[in-house]
Amino acid sequence: MAVFSGDGVLWLCLGISLFFAVRGITTDLRQVVDLTEIKHVETEDKIISEGTEEALKLDTLLKLSESTSHDLRSAALRIISERSTKGGTRDLLLEDLASKSKPKRARALNALNFLVSNRACKPPASITIESEF
Repeated sequence: MAVFSGDGVLWLCLGISLFFAVRGITTDLRQVVDLTEIKHVETEDKIISEGTEEALKLDTLLKLSESTSHDLRSAALRIISERSTKGGTRDLLLEDLASKSKPKRARALNALNFLVSNRACKPPASITIESEF
């Protein structure tokens, strides 16, 4: 009697190799899932940027709005437009629009035209603007 019969050894080797192949493939697939997963990690940049937006002076924002970088220019214009539509600044803009002085009214109309027509200042589609009228 032979120590190993031909078919039995073949089936045993095939079963062992199939087991390790399945195990290796599942491990590799898990690694692919981990590597390609999109992680939503809150960065400190957002926290820092919210505080620094308020600290930026208008001169700095003017320089940034003249930048060659589209992202910097867009961010600066967005900050300027947000500031101009809040509180006292908005009230001053409305007063200038109602002014009897033509140069003051023209500057206010230019500012309003900028706020309405500039792509960088437009709100995302999910935000709706409520009218006070």
